[in-house]
Amino acid sequence: MNISAKVLSKGWGNNGLFRKDLAKIIFEGKVIPREDNNIMHVKLKEELERHGHTINTSDLVKDESKIDIEFHFDYNLKKNSNKPSYMILPEVHEIFINNSYEKLSQDFDKIFTFNDNHVDNKKFIKLVHPILFNNEGPIPLNEKKYFSCLIGSNKSLQKKYINCGYTQRFKLAKWFNDNHPELFNLYGLGWKNFFYKPDAFSKIIYNITDKAKLYPNYLKKVYRGPIKSKTDTLKQHNFTFCYENALNVPGYFCELIFDAFNGMCVPIYWGCENVKKYIPENCFIDRRDFSNNNELIKYLKSIDQKKYDEFQTNIINFKKSDRIKMFSIENFVNKIVNTLNSDYPNR
Repeated sequence: MNISAKVLSKGWGNNGLFRKDLAKIIFEGKVIPREDNNIMHVKLKEELERHGHTINTSDLVKDESKIDIEFHFDYNLKKNSNKPSYMILPEVHEIFINNSYEKLSQDFDKIFTFNDNHVDNKKFIKLVHPILFNNEGPIPLNEKKYFSCLIGSNKSLQKKYINCGYTQRFKLAKWFNDNHPELFNLYGLGWKNFFYKPDAFSKIIYNITDKAKLYPNYLKKVYRGPIKSKTDTLKQHNFTFCYENALNVPGYFCELIFDAFNGMCVPIYWGCENVKKYIPENCFIDRRDFSNNNELIKYLKSIDQKKYDEFQTNIINFKKSDRIKMFSIENFVNKIVNTLNSDYPNR
């Protein structure tokens, strides 16, 4: 079976989607690679080819008539044929408006999704973004250099939604900058600029000031710039704030809380509505349990070595448990390949 892979992002063409050197971000001309070596897509291509299927990014397809099926990854490129099409892990509609349940149902024959509200195990198949868990041991609290951090970029949603995690990240960083800059480090791209609000005027202002390099730098007390390794950075912090891009979506995880586990940094989590279905509640601090940041900081400061050791032990036990199997590369690859073989047994 010949498969065309549809992607919408620079650097993903020419089979870049399936290469280990796929860049995570490019900052000031420097490539910062993915820490997982893009293993999920590399292994998927290998397994598909092992089963006799051929998959390439669509720019390498010279004759569309020879394509049997389209695979769409992450970003919702429109179909350009009447061939069967699968969507692999679409972002929530708050991130990409076209990824509404109705639109996905209309445009795709099968959707592999994390969104528990959509899963019917017929057209919408449950699948989560795979994570590579490491075997990092505990790191004593007194060996950590910093109190807390947040790793992310200055972004916003396409429209205004009340569950925007980007907005909450900015509010958190601004609160620390104005009240307790000594307790917080902010890492990522774009934080010197104005906050990227989801309206046309703000986007115009952002683009003009960015091109002119007119930065207000209102987070200058806490902003530390981009980083090369999330794991190495997190290992230096007691706590990290893990606010998902969109909040309270059941089953929706980015890599944030799992990055914290690999960095043996206790996460303060706000995101997946039913997070405790997937991750033991003794592995993280639920931001929803606190009415404000002052109350939260008071609790964080009360955590001693014994309590911190408990968090780290729980995290290590989780990473060794069967509960992480659904986040494995094998589960990601096998679910897609087995579904494809079941749908097209004679191809």
